[in-house]
Amino acid sequence: AARHAVAALKVVLNYAKRTKRIVTAVTDGMDTPKSNKRDRAFTPFETARYIEAVHDLGGKREAMLMTTFLLLRRINEVAQMSWEEVDQAEWVWLLPGPRTKNRQPQRLILPRQVVAILTGLHPDPKTRRGAVFSPNKTMRDIASNVPSTPAPMPVTK
Repeated sequence: AARHAVAALKVVLNYAKRTKRIVTAVTDGMDTPKSNKRDRAFTPFETARYIEAVHDLGGKREAMLMTTFLLLRRINEVAQMSWEEVDQAEWVWLLPGPRTKNRQPQRLILPRQVVAILTGLHPDPKTRRGAVFSPNKTMRDIASNVPSTPAPMPVTK
C-alpha cells in the first residue's frame, strides 16, 4: 500500500510542478518502495491516464472516483458515504465498521481536495443530508451507466 501511495503522490506532485503550482516536490529523488507481493501495479503513466479518464466522466461518477483515489479507500466504502458520517466542522469521515474490510470503524481526516469535491457536489450546507453521491448505490450500480467500450482513438498519420 505504501508503494502505491508514493506512486500516486508522485503523479499528483509532478502534475503540480508541470502546471507551475509548486516549484519542488518532496518526492523529488525519492525511490518508490519495492514490493514482491504483487506482479503488477499501475505505472505513473497509467495512474495519470486513470485520473484523466475519471475527469472525462464528469458529474458524480468523477467526484466519487476521485474521492476514492484521493482517500485510497475501497470503492463501495466511498460510494455508500453519507453526510451523517461526515463531521463537517472538522471535515472528518467516521466510516462505520460494518463497511470496512476489517470490520473496524475508521476515522479519516478529509484532505482539502476531497472537501472541495464534497462541497462542490452540495454547495448549500442545508442540502447535506443522506447519501453524498447516490442513494442506495454501490459502485456496480453506478458503473453500469458507464459505456463498456471506450470511444475509438483518432488515427494520426
